[in-house]
Amino acid sequence: MSGLTSQLRYIGFSQVLYNSTITVRMERSELLRMGIKIIPVCPWDENDMEVEKSSSKKHKLERTYKCSRKHRISLLSSTNGELRGWT
Repeated sequence: MSGLTSQLRYIGFSQVLYNSTITVRMERSELLRMGIKIIPVCPWDENDMEVEKSSSKKHKLERTYKCSRKHRISLLSSTNGELRGWT
């Protein structure tokens, strides 16, 4: 459960979530090509989220995650790979 943590602000259109932030943890992973695993914490129930496997080709700058209770969020990044926020 160690790793670098950061806070990401909601950048979507919902007024209810406007000032919401989530915690995102980055950990080393020898299984992944880039070597870093991103683990967001669900904003509704505080569970760790896992990247959702999708059969469709999503835009490279958006990655969808879900928790064990099926809540979903998307993390958005800039072209240089820096995380911008969540929706």
